[in-house]
Amino acid sequence: MRLNRRDWLRSATVATAAGLFVRPEQTILNTSSISKQEPGKVLLNSNENALGPSEMVRKAIAQSVTESNRYPWETRQILVDRISKLEGIPADNIMLGAGSTELLQLAGMAFGAYGGTIVSSYPTFPMMMQHASGFDAKWLKVSLTSTMDHDLNGLKDAASGAQLVYISNPNNPVGTMTGKKDLLDFCKSMATDTIIFVDEAYMEFSDPGLEASLAHHVMDLPNLIVARTFSKIYGMAGLRVGYAYAHPNLLEKMKHYHIGFEINMPITSLYAAIAAAEDQDFVKYCKEENRQIRLDVYQKFDAWEVKYLASQTNFIYFETKRFAEKLVSLLEKHQVLIRDYDDQPGYARVSMGTSPQIQQFLDAAKLYISR
Repeated sequence: MRLNRRDWLRSATVATAAGLFVRPEQTILNTSSISKQEPGKVLLNSNENALGPSEMVRKAIAQSVTESNRYPWETRQILVDRISKLEGIPADNIMLGAGSTELLQLAGMAFGAYGGTIVSSYPTFPMMMQHASGFDAKWLKVSLTSTMDHDLNGLKDAASGAQLVYISNPNNPVGTMTGKKDLLDFCKSMATDTIIFVDEAYMEFSDPGLEASLAHHVMDLPNLIVARTFSKIYGMAGLRVGYAYAHPNLLEKMKHYHIGFEINMPITSLYAAIAAAEDQDFVKYCKEENRQIRLDVYQKFDAWEVKYLASQTNFIYFETKRFAEKLVSLLEKHQVLIRDYDDQPGYARVSMGTSPQIQQFLDAAKLYISR
């Protein structure tokens, strides 16, 4: 049965519209087929959700094919309204992007490029700063504290005269998280003409979840932008859907650099995100699975005396000195891919895959424990 897009907007929930989607409990049961170990490489290097996308999302993508001959103007608005309903933030304060990556780039261009200054912690997710640096932005790096947390005082000092401050919370690649009160106090203490961009790509994985988000504070802090994504806990990295909360004036400045008149996301991705926003049972399921798998890795690392950072994400940042040199290259020989960084010697990051995938990682890593 073909689903009219206007019906989506009028209906109380997408999940019941036209009998298109399965029930949430079916979504969870059906993930058993996804969890089985597939042959080939085990991809634990990009923080993807190996459990997703959910069954509801897959059915929505199939349905969307019938709309592929249409521009996605209306479907974009339906998704904005769904996000607005989910968190109780007005639609005028929401902007969509092709993943939060695009939103990072737009903010960097709008507020940091052409002679501006962007301040961030280091190490962190560098996409915004790297992109803006290609357009004459200056990037000031503030080292993390000894506990690998954001140095809020250091960021504030460095931000004097800066146009933009970027904060990844929880922080990629280390997985640590700054508490809501501390981060909110920091935002309130900043000059009102300094834009603060808080990247919450992994917030749903954290112990407090969205209760720790600053999203609602864009209503009273006109210099605050909060970004999220469907790439991580929703398991839709390949579909490229992100969104940002901010004052409409900030969003308009970002849209000035938007390529494609805001119709650069495929209608298949938009349908998928609409379905995903309704499927919060799947989100809860993924969070719990991720927590359990993380604990399994902690247990092994503790037994091996491998030092690591307790994570609020779907990845773990750990020291590699207990292993043989070039651990990442050695694991690749076993078809297991994890991530290391040239500027962070002695550390690596492993994403949480399925239980069989993590077991394959642990079995291979055990071979290279230094004796």
